[in-house]
Amino acid sequence: MKKLFILFITLAFFFGCEEDSVSVISEPECKRCLISYQMIDGGLDINILNQTAVILGYSSFDDYIYTLNVEADTDGVLGSVFCDDALEEAEAITNYLDWNTDGQNDFYLYNDCFEESTN
Repeated sequence: MKKLFILFITLAFFFGCEEDSVSVISEPECKRCLISYQMIDGGLDINILNQTAVILGYSSFDDYIYTLNVEADTDGVLGSVFCDDALEEAEAITNYLDWNTDGQNDFYLYNDCFEESTN
């Protein structure tokens, strides 16, 4: 009986009610980001940006932005993939531009980030 009691105490010690702390490694949060722009009512016409892009050798300002996304491509898909802290930083980037230097921002560049479907 004494051996049974010692066995019970030993088992209770190893299999107590307290849960073991198990660290769970979670999957990183990742999104694909595309460089995008948004016009602001700053007095600049999109045609001025298009004309400038043509001078630089692009067919339009949209084509220029598309080229930036192609250059960011590292895996055969437009844009770049950012995860965790880098994703937070990428989503926080916004560059306001006063193209015609009239003191009002005309458009801004930002990263348009989205989750990719896993089909």
